[in-house]
Amino acid sequence: MAFAGGLFAFGVVEIVLTHRADTATLLVAMSLQTWSLLWRRIAPVAAATVSAGGVLAELLTGGTASDAAGFLAFLVLVYSVPRYGSRRQHLCAGALLLGGVAVHELGSEYSSVGVAIVQIGFDAAIGAAGWGVAVAVRRRVTLSETLTSQNTSLLDDWASREQAVVEDERRRIARELHDVVGHALAAISLSAGAAELAGRSETVEVCEALAAIRRTSQDAAGDVRRLVGMLRTETDQDLGPQPTLASLPELIRSASAAGLPVSYATTGQVKPVSAGAELAVYRIVQEGLTNVAKHAPRTSASVVLRWCPNSLAIDIDNDGPRIDQRPGRPGHGLAGVRERVELYGGTFDAGPGSSGGFRLHAVLPLL
Repeated sequence: MAFAGGLFAFGVVEIVLTHRADTATLLVAMSLQTWSLLWRRIAPVAAATVSAGGVLAELLTGGTASDAAGFLAFLVLVYSVPRYGSRRQHLCAGALLLGGVAVHELGSEYSSVGVAIVQIGFDAAIGAAGWGVAVAVRRRVTLSETLTSQNTSLLDDWASREQAVVEDERRRIARELHDVVGHALAAISLSAGAAELAGRSETVEVCEALAAIRRTSQDAAGDVRRLVGMLRTETDQDLGPQPTLASLPELIRSASAAGLPVSYATTGQVKPVSAGAELAVYRIVQEGLTNVAKHAPRTSASVVLRWCPNSLAIDIDNDGPRIDQRPGRPGHGLAGVRERVELYGGTFDAGPGSSGGFRLHAVLPLL
């Protein structure tokens, strides 16, 4: 609105300075040519029609006015039609604008028709240039919108796939922990049963407490089996014995035998951890080595377990070229590692190493 109002004010000044007697008619014509720009984006054909009507209104005065404001309005419409209008509107609005130029120049007081035709050609050339600029801008904007839409779709697809992987990993963790928790509950039940038999001579209260522990642990083990059974799919197989920290050297040897030289070291005083935490450490190292073998073959890797007073840090590095990775977009396998670490209240980070390659760093608290 400000632009159209500015052009109208400019045109009014031009009309007043010419001191013509038909000022009122020229003001109406100028209003039609300038204020029509208000709807040039939503209805370019209507705007071109009204602007052409402004040129016809000038003819009521016996000729057309040579004004800069009207010509600028014409250029804005020439740009707006291909920029905002549909393909069907281009031909109609373009014809209206070209016709308005022809009427305006032929109605002007030139020395001959030839001069008017030359002026029409000049105006048409300028208009064609503006039309071409608008077409180029529209194509660029359309391409940018298309690429943005595709990028959004890819990000949504990535997020859905990552979520699916996380859900699969959660089910896998639950199935693996079933063996760990089930074993612990079975041990509690057996211990309580043995204590119950050994304590027959003790008070009735002690025997009843031990019997309650045995029954509760047996019921809990059954509930765990039923819960994990709900998570199991047709492709799942019965899980064997779960790996522990003692299984890490064999994992390192297997990776080295497969063509990935791996060094393994531990620092600090080893502390006892739960069977579930041992399984988590094993899976973290396993996924870290798999990630190196997949994305940085023909390199070597190092695995370091650092035992601290209250935590266990796992560092997995490779000496390959620097691998950049988009922030917040870890690989599918690393999404599973993050789930395992967060399950035990730890922290996880993966990204390019300071001196090249890729680094996986996880810290598990020791309870």
